[in-house]
Parts: sequence; structure tokens; C-alpha cells
Amino acid sequence: MKKLFVIMLSVMFVMSAALAEDFQSMTGMDVLQSKLNDGNIIEKVYFTNGYGFSTSEFTTDDPEEISLLWTALNKITVKNRVEESITDWYPTIVFYLSDGTQAIVSFEANWLCIGATDKYEIENAEEFWDLTASLVQKEEEKEKIILAWKETVDGSWEAATDSAITDEIRAVFDRAMNGFVGVKYVPAAYLGMKAAAGHSHAILCQATTVYPGAVPCWVILYLSEDPDGGATIQDIAELNW
Repeated sequence: MKKLFVIMLSVMFVMSAALAEDFQSMTGMDVLQSKLNDGNIIEKVYFTNGYGFSTSEFTTDDPEEISLLWTALNKITVKNRVEESITDWYPTIVFYLSDGTQAIVSFEANWLCIGATDKYEIENAEEFWDLTASLVQKEEEKEKIILAWKETVDGSWEAATDSAITDEIRAVFDRAMNGFVGVKYVPAAYLGMKAAAGHSHAILCQATTVYPGAVPCWVILYLSEDPDGGATIQDIAELNW
């Protein structure tokens, strides 16, 4: 899977090079390209669109979302330097690589920031801004659902203090979903567990029916893990948010 993702990104680098050569060299994304070509992968992306009360953000380690973000970012082209300044919108995107390094691209409003003072007009950024806005909205929806679940779930459940999908929870999810077809489920947050004969787990997922144009929706998967390590689906609760 990781090798396939590296190949996909390498192909996209070649396709986007003609459009984004200046953008890549000015932002250091050409260095990231070189690292990916050497076998590194992008493990996580963090985005924030401002500071203070206006800040919205998301973090994703989903290879598909990372691929979309990378493609949209590298469609941006750089134009003239500007002398203006704005102080209420500072979008930043950070790529975390498997070698422990980071690649950061910063903006001030709709201008590209290079260093502390240089700003440039950009074009072809609409896809990037639309995509980041949709992922911010997804993150906000996720947080609302997590809070609502914690407030309404009965006392037999122990709400998770950390909603991250750990390797252990991912393994339970994979065992339970093995052979399940027709709908793609992507784990978004771990909600909590209940001890019984084994454990029950509640996992917030985005579900997409496998057909062209299908719209993702939020569901909560309730999984049962038996003492021998087996895992099955207990229930799939659809959410009308």
C-alpha cells in the first residue's frame, strides 16, 4: 500500500511539474519530491487556516486525502510579488514524512508566503482551498459527533480519552470488516469501549457505498472482540447529521 502511494505521488509529480515548477522550488516542495522518490512517504498532513478565534484545522493520515491535497497544492502557480499585508488569515499546511522531517507551505490570505516578509500572488488555488474547506468541515462534524456520543451513551461504555485510531484498534476493525463488501468504511475516530465477554468497541467512520458518485455519510460501527482475538460487527448506526 505504501509503495503504491509513493508510485502514485511520483506519477503526479511528473504530471504537475510543468505547472508548478516555480511553486515547488520556492516552497521547498521539490525537496519533498526528492525525498519521496528516495522511498520516503507522507505519513500525515496538518492544516490550519488562521490564528486565534478564527482558527479551523484538520489532521489526516488517509492516503487518499493526502494524495488529493498534494495534487491540488501542486496545481498552484506563482505570479507577482506583492507588498500588501493582512493579519486575520494565515493558512499553513504541513507534510510529515516518514524520515521524521516536515515540509511546510504558508500563506497570508490568498498570497504565498516565502520567509518572513515575501508574499506572492498565486493562481489555480481554488481546488486547494475548496478541498481544505471540505476537510475542515469534516473535522468539525467529527468533533460534534464525538461530543454528542459521549453525552448520550449509557454508563456501561467507557468513553475514549483519545479518539485516535491506534494500530490495535485498526487491527480489530480490519478483522471485523474482513470480507465485508459493498460499502467502504474509513475509521475516523475511536469513541470508546465496553467490557463484556471480551470487549465491544465504538468507532466513528465515514461510509461510502461503492458506486460512482456516492456521497459519504457518518456511521458508528459497534464491533465485538472476543477473548480469542476474533472480531465481528455488532451494529452499524447511521447518523443523520
